[in-house]
Amino acid sequence: MRQTGVFGFRCLSYSIFIVLVMTFAFIQASVAQENPMDLYVDGVEAFEAGDYDQALVLLDQAIALNPKNTEFKYFKAQVFAKTGETDQALAIWNALVKQSPREYRKAFFDIAAIYSRQCQYEKALDVLEQAIHLNPKDPRAYMEVAIIQRSMEQYDLAIGNLQMAASLDSKTAPTAHLIMASIYLEREEFDKAEELFRQVGETDAGTPVADAAIKSLEAVEQTRQARKAWYVNGQFAWGYDDNVTLLPLDSAAVQFPSDKEDAFQSLYAEAGYRIINRKDFRLGASFAVNTQGYQDLTENNILSYNPTAFVEILKKDKYYFRFSYDYSYYYTGGQTRDMQDAEWYLLFDADYSKLQTHRLMPTLTIFEPYGLSSVLSFSWMQKDYCDSTPDAHAYQPGLTQNWALPDLPVVLRAGYQFYWEDSEVSNYSYYSHTGFFGASCALPWDLVADAQYTYVRTHFDESPQIWADGQWYSSWVGDRKDSLQGFSANLSKKVTDRVMVLVNYYHGANDSNVVRKDTKHWDYSQNHWDYYGKYSDPYEFKKNVFSVAVSCNF
Repeated sequence: MRQTGVFGFRCLSYSIFIVLVMTFAFIQASVAQENPMDLYVDGVEAFEAGDYDQALVLLDQAIALNPKNTEFKYFKAQVFAKTGETDQALAIWNALVKQSPREYRKAFFDIAAIYSRQCQYEKALDVLEQAIHLNPKDPRAYMEVAIIQRSMEQYDLAIGNLQMAASLDSKTAPTAHLIMASIYLEREEFDKAEELFRQVGETDAGTPVADAAIKSLEAVEQTRQARKAWYVNGQFAWGYDDNVTLLPLDSAAVQFPSDKEDAFQSLYAEAGYRIINRKDFRLGASFAVNTQGYQDLTENNILSYNPTAFVEILKKDKYYFRFSYDYSYYYTGGQTRDMQDAEWYLLFDADYSKLQTHRLMPTLTIFEPYGLSSVLSFSWMQKDYCDSTPDAHAYQPGLTQNWALPDLPVVLRAGYQFYWEDSEVSNYSYYSHTGFFGASCALPWDLVADAQYTYVRTHFDESPQIWADGQWYSSWVGDRKDSLQGFSANLSKKVTDRVMVLVNYYHGANDSNVVRKDTKHWDYSQNHWDYYGKYSDPYEFKKNVFSVAVSCNF
């Protein structure tokens, strides 16, 4: 009995001990869970993981347990700023700098960053001036001021502050000089920009700043070239078309594929002069020649002359507007010459059919945040044929949306265009809807790849050509409607700053709602045409075009 009592006492003691240990552990866990610093650390981790709602919950708990810790409040303002609740972020930071300006001098930069993103540049500068007053030897404040002054196009003041930042800290100097060179480039002081970019690239070789400076040297040359008053562009291409289009100048209502393949060459040359050539405004004129010649099917050659006058208005990072008028004179046709045997197809002697056009083209490009841009375009064209083809007017509005993907060298695009050609003869009139989407991607070795899918739905007015059961309907049954699906891909390689090589491929497949019998004969007993054989779509065709081109600009 005594042993049993001792054993029971021991079991009870062990039970009490275990309960006490578990209770102590629970209390410790509860205390740890309510530790404000742990809650703060958890909030930071949630913020870095992108869970901003959870971060705010944890930070509020930490602040409730320790309301005197202003660092918790400072980080809470950072969460608000990240989620776009800028008013609440500004309220916290302004309270902190008012209470402890020296301790929370870093908040001045956060406040200025918000004002700068909101384009409230004067407020941002006032805040940074307070940061400079608290520590006149901090290069960061001068750098931040210079960046804002650059956005305000106060270039001289920005350069002065960058020079101050570089003199205060040698480690800051390369970045300051890089920004200074960029300002010289914006001011079109190309020699100064080139010299400073090269200096940074050579002095700090191997650093990210130096790599950026070396890449910027190419931008200097490209901008210098683009800002020249005179310019000359040209492109020569060799190609192969497996289904050459007949009557290339005529209305699409009467064009037919030839079902014949042929090699071709094309040449484009343009020379222009900008009479007014400012950074934000350009006024100029150009003259271009464009010709395409086939090896055998010379009757489909095209030659055109194209003088153009244009006005361009550019607001940096806001919009780009261009209005142009161009006059074009086209010729088609040509005769086979001995030069074809020498692999030269550009004869410059087309004389079969002629067309002249007058065209007005306003285009507005709007630059938007997050790498987006919208292109609004409109075209009005008068087509005057120099033969029996009826004249026409054409209208073409369009919208294209571009998106440069963040952190990737890829630009996506999608768009829509409406085209209406109103002919003097209704059978030649038609309208079409075009939708497309594509992408371009920068690749290593200065290669750029581009691909696009296009769908075109064309309606031809007053063109009752639908057949059924081999009989022509005696009453009107509908107009011709074509559907064209196209895919294009090209790869370009920059050889020098002025020379580029391009490889292009296009595939198109067209069909319509027109149905006909392949063969027919006259039935004398019934006194009408009798159709037999297979049904077919006379406007159904496929087309593949390959070409290799060399382009130059001077």
